[in-house]
Amino acid sequence: MTGGSAAARRALVTSLPEVIRRSGWAVQMVGDDVPFAYSIGASETLPGTPEVLVFAPSLHLAGHLVNDVLRRVREGTLRVAEGVRDVNLLAGEHPVVYRRVHESQFSEYLGIGLEYHEWRRPGEPAPAHVMAVVADANGVFPWEAGYDPRRNLPTPPLWQPTRPVGHFRA
Repeated sequence: MTGGSAAARRALVTSLPEVIRRSGWAVQMVGDDVPFAYSIGASETLPGTPEVLVFAPSLHLAGHLVNDVLRRVREGTLRVAEGVRDVNLLAGEHPVVYRRVHESQFSEYLGIGLEYHEWRRPGEPAPAHVMAVVADANGVFPWEAGYDPRRNLPTPPLWQPTRPVGHFRA
């Protein structure tokens, strides 16, 4: 989630409609331990399309990949939804599958996007989000047997619900 003063965050949120009007969506980049970026406004300008989130080795690449996905959606060459496979995102190097981000993950990862949505559509549910999940070097995804996290960028499993604090699995 992006930090900063309340005034700075408000200024950013209120500037987004113009960016979305000009470009079709905005991209929010977040530089945590594992950099990621996500779209804001794509669900408004591309009806039926969820917002897109991508983890990448750098903020620049994450933002570029979000833009690439949504450009292809706008051109009609890609549809993003739960389970859709995409072999064109990373120049065909590793397959990608889009997974729906579980709503319990929104507040941790989509701060500015949630603020924008609440400002524009108070009281309405937040739009759906999908994340691009990259297979490891052997083409295996994190939810499949044989996945090797050492051969891939660490990616939090945002398709799973968060566990409440104090909940432990035996």
